[in-house]
Amino acid sequence: MTRAIGGLQEFVEELEKIGDVRRIREPVDPQFEAAAILTRLDRQAGPAIFFERVNGHSMPIIGNLLAAPRRLAYALCMTEEMLRNGQLPPNHDQLIDPVLVDGNTQRRVITADNGFDIRDHLPTLTHYRRDSAPFITCGVASARDPRDGGLRRGLHRVEVRGAKELGISFVNPPLAGVYEAHKKAGSPMEISIAIGVDPAILLSSVFKCPPDMDKLCAAGGLIGTPIHLMHAHTVDLEIPAQAEVVIEGVIDPRVTEEKGVLGEVSGYYLAFSSPSITITAVTVRDRPHFQALLPQGNEVDQILTFIHGLNVIPKMKTFFPSILDLHFTPGTFGSHLVMAMDSDKQGEARRALTMALSMQAIKKAVIVNGDVDIRDPLAVEWALATRFQADKDLIVIPGLGGQVLDPSANQDYTTTKIGMDATHPHRDGFEKIDFPEDARKSAMKFEIATTKGVK
Repeated sequence: MTRAIGGLQEFVEELEKIGDVRRIREPVDPQFEAAAILTRLDRQAGPAIFFERVNGHSMPIIGNLLAAPRRLAYALCMTEEMLRNGQLPPNHDQLIDPVLVDGNTQRRVITADNGFDIRDHLPTLTHYRRDSAPFITCGVASARDPRDGGLRRGLHRVEVRGAKELGISFVNPPLAGVYEAHKKAGSPMEISIAIGVDPAILLSSVFKCPPDMDKLCAAGGLIGTPIHLMHAHTVDLEIPAQAEVVIEGVIDPRVTEEKGVLGEVSGYYLAFSSPSITITAVTVRDRPHFQALLPQGNEVDQILTFIHGLNVIPKMKTFFPSILDLHFTPGTFGSHLVMAMDSDKQGEARRALTMALSMQAIKKAVIVNGDVDIRDPLAVEWALATRFQADKDLIVIPGLGGQVLDPSANQDYTTTKIGMDATHPHRDGFEKIDFPEDARKSAMKFEIATTKGVK
């Protein structure tokens, strides 16, 4: 399965053709108001939101782009049913090298001269009450590794600190390692931030890839066609050619790092030490859109769940063929996992739980039999209520590596993890109640009436 490579604008245009974009024409304030509206609408899994008028700015904002499963599935060249059933994208393990094009001829360059102020150009959102500043939450960062000259990319939070100054949080590889290499050598680190890219580029920027690989190879594989790159204007980097906005700049690793505070995906305010970027230039497409990604919400939860699934699902099914299905609990940013397994092997459920908990993303794992719908939280709780005994079926493992976004983790990001075996014992008394097949089929003919309007 493939789809045409484009940028953010092209993706939005395709969504508009099927009526999956809601345009809001009333003026909106980028400080708190836009994020509050996106949060309210994000929970409804409705259309993407396009703010046409933003106070103080000519650039519109597009948000909640992947907040509904149908749009995430389309971005991944999948059907919604495939995504809902926990299937992996058909091209998830394919790699296609990006190609260099002459993209600069179609962009306007804004040099960071004496009168430049990034705050005048971008409608960056201030999301939550205690955030230290506006944050770019949807910027794909690119930098060159001084150890081998290769390009490395990642999705990182970027704080708008001043007219020409940004702060960037390097809490994940590979850019964290690139920064440390520059820090050790005392050399300046050239960097670019691409805002508003094709969803395949956004998703691939958080893939776990080999340390020497350009993640845009994975992006091309997802959609079955090469990603277009162009030369940056003031730094020696190749960047996504169809990005709406690209910020170019330099980090001096000798300068003392500062801490920025942002309400994160976990629902808490977190502060990370982050170096400063001195902006050298900004390039923009014609009539650019600014993409917003809520730090906490369905969209980022879906993205993280998908990414963790790419790492967890193949490994679990390879080592345990008796696993029937896996599902990440919504709202846990991919940290809670439910598995269905039917196996006669003694202790296999506990071994599966232990392996799942050894993976960094997973903090809680529950395993049930195949007769339990793992996507129905009531069914999972029923299994725990009737098939689980804590003195025999609970696994508690302290000191394992966890997620950096978990505020309850230790300072070194280790955490205590739990596994719960809610499979029924191999003895009588656990036959699940059911109806004869003909009665079930007969019942399917009747719609469930609601009490609304009933006197």
